[in-house]
Amino acid sequence: MMPPRKRVKAVATRASTRLAKVAASRATSSVAKDAGVVGDGIAAHTAPQSDSNVGEGEQVLDRPARGPAFQTTREGFLNLPLDILLEIFGFLPPYSLLALARTSKDLRAFLMSRKSAACWKSARRQLINFPECPSDISEPKYAQLVFGEECHNCGLRANQAAVLALRIHYCTSCAVVMMVKEKTIRALVDKVQKASSRKDAVLGSTYILNRNVEFSWYYCKDEIDSLKAGWASLKTAEERVRFAEHRMDMVLERNKHADRVASWGFAERKREEQEMDALKKRRYEQILNILKREGWRKDIAAFSLAQLRLLAECAEVCVPRLLDTEEWPSIRGHVTDYIIKLRDRIDTNRAWDRQRRLRIKLMHTALTTHRTEGVRRTVESDLLPEFADLAGMPTFSKLLLTPMTVKVTLQDFSGLVDCLPAVQAEWFQARKCDFRRLITEQMEVAEGVDPLALAVVTYRCTVCKRTGMRWPNVLAHRCLRPACNIDNPVTFWDAVAHRCAKKGLPFVWCLGDSPTVVFDQDQRAKLSVAIRVCGLDPERATYEDMEHCGMRLFCGICSVPSIGYLEAYDWQGMLSHKRPRCDVLFGPSDEQVLNKWQVLDAVHTETVLAAEAAVPAKSNNAPDAYGCAHCSFRSDVRPSAHCTSAHGIAKPCLDEDYYVHLDSVSLTEGTSIPINIYPGYAWADRTAEKDVREGRGFFSPTLFAS
Repeated sequence: MMPPRKRVKAVATRASTRLAKVAASRATSSVAKDAGVVGDGIAAHTAPQSDSNVGEGEQVLDRPARGPAFQTTREGFLNLPLDILLEIFGFLPPYSLLALARTSKDLRAFLMSRKSAACWKSARRQLINFPECPSDISEPKYAQLVFGEECHNCGLRANQAAVLALRIHYCTSCAVVMMVKEKTIRALVDKVQKASSRKDAVLGSTYILNRNVEFSWYYCKDEIDSLKAGWASLKTAEERVRFAEHRMDMVLERNKHADRVASWGFAERKREEQEMDALKKRRYEQILNILKREGWRKDIAAFSLAQLRLLAECAEVCVPRLLDTEEWPSIRGHVTDYIIKLRDRIDTNRAWDRQRRLRIKLMHTALTTHRTEGVRRTVESDLLPEFADLAGMPTFSKLLLTPMTVKVTLQDFSGLVDCLPAVQAEWFQARKCDFRRLITEQMEVAEGVDPLALAVVTYRCTVCKRTGMRWPNVLAHRCLRPACNIDNPVTFWDAVAHRCAKKGLPFVWCLGDSPTVVFDQDQRAKLSVAIRVCGLDPERATYEDMEHCGMRLFCGICSVPSIGYLEAYDWQGMLSHKRPRCDVLFGPSDEQVLNKWQVLDAVHTETVLAAEAAVPAKSNNAPDAYGCAHCSFRSDVRPSAHCTSAHGIAKPCLDEDYYVHLDSVSLTEGTSIPINIYPGYAWADRTAEKDVREGRGFFSPTLFAS
């Protein structure tokens, strides 16, 4: 029996000879056709010559020439002389040679033989920066690994990429059969690796995700058999070292080459995408120029960038091919129809935008007219919905969003202002539900207890980091009215925001999908400590309960003779007493920290309450938010200049022309100044004497006696 290599060589020789015979046969048939016609006009042709190199059962293709049109078929291609075929093969890329090899047994036998190596090398050079063929595989197999799609085992289309480092290309089903898991060959691999001082891999591997989506490394069975056979044939330790290092070098080289091919593939795909995008852009510019010449210039100039992008993504325009004169008539109707649709959409949007702005203006006029002269804004006004909020309520939005065909007048909005108190109450209840939901999502509330009334419930702003806000004052927080788009109003809310910016009105109230204000769990834990010390249940004690409990607290760690005084806090003021102060100065134990807050006795509590009543306005923080009493203007400083310029008030006064806004930090809990209690012997201390004189402290002859 003929050896495999010689048999392949013989088949290639017969294939090349056969290609030459086919060309000669086609030439003979053409001469016979020119010589005459037999019978009813069928062209005569000679019988094929016998080929001693053709094996038994093989036939040489022998069909008559069919005129000039036949030359474009496969048989016409085979009519070409062999040297011309070889010249053509040299200009084709590898994937084209693979496709060509599937068209004919003769071509496949020739292209898969060693005689075609020059063709494959020339084809590989057609690709820019394509890595060289490895020395351990042939050029056709290299091309098949990189560009082929068939599974090496079943021959079907593989559903995963080839593993170039292992020289295999399997589908998922065959990969599980033709490969083994790492644990089955771990002992062999460890044995080979121990022969060398290096710890590199001696087998190429890849990973497969099984049905349970479990990651596992797999090795090729042929590689394993080769490793086993090679390792078993070794006799000396020196041979084992050389064998192990040779395997490591081979795996490293294969992996490096596979990485180079992968990098080339990524760069090639990126280059192709850039070429496709460039062709699409040139085609788009060609179509735009043609449309402008045909009278669509003004329509195209009116399009925004987003609308031009829609035109560029149109099916007839977004094609990676330059436009020719024959193609334009066939797509012209589709493109112009698309432009007409975009133009009509623009006209409709412009008309609707004008109508929408007019309706918003009419609504603002009706609400402004309804406001009674002489009625000033107060802190209660900060809890009511503003103009932008009312525009979103169903009572008004239904009229604002009425179809354009319906005429809306000022009288229509004026007829709705009588419902304003009900609309304001509806908005307030909706916001109440929003803040109640923030609480119930993070804590369990006892049955029959309103979570908004609980003493432990405060809110924290995720934007400005403000803490200690309570319901309902939190409604007035500035971060809940973020700025909106006013440069290019597109949506309904953009148009409302445009009107608010033009008239100096607050923007729409918005809690946000990721809430701007959240329930403060840290404050809840701290306040729970104070409530328990006062003898109440934190899960049920309300804000009113704690305000009327009449107890005052002091820190048991700080209240020592070495300090010289005691600070008496209310249940909220204790938040300003920071724990690190106690820890750093005195280093108390954990038990002392947990139980540091104590209730002041009744006698001294009565004195503290009297001192607090004498200085009710004292606070650690000055007001940082003011509201105008004549309009919705808000400022971080006293709005005296605004009252003078906008309302003609020469000398604005607090509580008459402007007021402290509900969002002011001075109204936040935990900011009150504690009352200091000094021992009787500290009467000569200047600080103690000053605090007592200003009403922020008093002397106690008995509290520090012990």
